[in-house]
Amino acid sequence: MTEEEKLIKQQEEDEKERKKRTIKYKILRLKCCKPVKDLCFRDPAKPKKSCPQIICPTFLQARSRILRFKTTWTIHTHTEKTTAFKLYLLLLLSIVLYYFCGVALPFLASFLGGGECSSVSPLYVYMVYGLFVLISSGIELIIIMQLRKVLIHPETNEKMLPFNRYLLGKCCQGQLANFVSFMHFCYVAAALLCFTSS
Repeated sequence: MTEEEKLIKQQEEDEKERKKRTIKYKILRLKCCKPVKDLCFRDPAKPKKSCPQIICPTFLQARSRILRFKTTWTIHTHTEKTTAFKLYLLLLLSIVLYYFCGVALPFLASFLGGGECSSVSPLYVYMVYGLFVLISSGIELIIIMQLRKVLIHPETNEKMLPFNRYLLGKCCQGQLANFVSFMHFCYVAAALLCFTSS
């Protein structure tokens, strides 16, 4: 077999393989739901979309409204004078409560409470942390409402900071991050108690 015949044969095999892939591609595209079609079988002529844009476009619109609100230096100065110190005290209170309920309390309960070696902390530790979640969530809502009262457009009297699902999601994200850290501290406190008591 000459080189030219080998080349022709290779081209024919490549053409057959391409046709098989095209058929599989069409079958797979018919079976997929719309988000997967948009993500995996995107038309090259159309602009690219990220996963959040396909799955939850309204959430991204809410984020844009939060991050792109317009204000002026006059409003900033007024906010600093009227609410900055109160908001600072509220944030400071939330931080101090977290370090006591989420960091110090698991270790205090393990070593000063006279507990035995266990894989979990005492029940009252989790109850106190649940109380902290309620208090800190209330503090976050108070801060948001205070900012909404101050950030008002001087001409239209409209509130420039919207309270939408993105802002609520960020609050829940912060609480979830705090809870994960709290669970790690509980685990470390219980492990240290077991190591020291054995």
